[in-house]
Amino acid sequence: MEADTDAAAPERKNLVLITSVLYTVGGSHPMSRSVFTHDQRFEQTQQTILRARKYIPNATIVFVECSPLRAEHDAFIKEHVDHFLNLWDTPLRQQMFTQSKALGEGTQTLYALDHIARNNIQFDNFFKMSGRYFLNDRFNYSKWNNENIIIQDWNESKSVFTFFYKIPGRLVWKWREHLTRNHQNMLRNLGYEVIYGTFVEKYSSDVIFIDVMGIEGYISPSGSRVDI
Repeated sequence: MEADTDAAAPERKNLVLITSVLYTVGGSHPMSRSVFTHDQRFEQTQQTILRARKYIPNATIVFVECSPLRAEHDAFIKEHVDHFLNLWDTPLRQQMFTQSKALGEGTQTLYALDHIARNNIQFDNFFKMSGRYFLNDRFNYSKWNNENIIIQDWNESKSVFTFFYKIPGRLVWKWREHLTRNHQNMLRNLGYEVIYGTFVEKYSSDVIFIDVMGIEGYISPSGSRVDI
């Protein structure tokens, strides 16, 4: 079913989770390969944060990082988000830099969800954005302000974009359970897009499709621009 604008929908509390690894690392891990410098990656991440504030109303922003940040970068993030979590000095750092990109993404998401639960942060919509991707003028919040999962497409492998997605608050803890159950699949390097796709499939009656998501960004290894 297609998303329709619902001008009468009440304004909901929005939780925006931003997952990020600002500073690339050495080695063969996917996050070690980037055509962008640390400063360029930070500038792109600034846009992630600032545009989330601009385009998503009534938002609480939770930012999860895993880097030994420079003081000025650390200060900017703390000033502009509501909750800043950095896994660099925790044992979970080891799970961030394996060959499995899904394990890194899943680790950050689960850590953030535990923080949200412990702090009793209330929300109706759960938006997840990857750092260095940012909303643009094509983003139409009224199409997202509902009780549905929003996706753009669903290919034959049932994989779904994970650099930007939205889940209604009533299903977020089901997503957490799904991630926990898929820990072994993450260790086996199953694509995170597939793991999310299998979750979406379970709740297909709650899914609506949207033609234009209104987000853009850059792929680290190639520098290619994404705009969907």
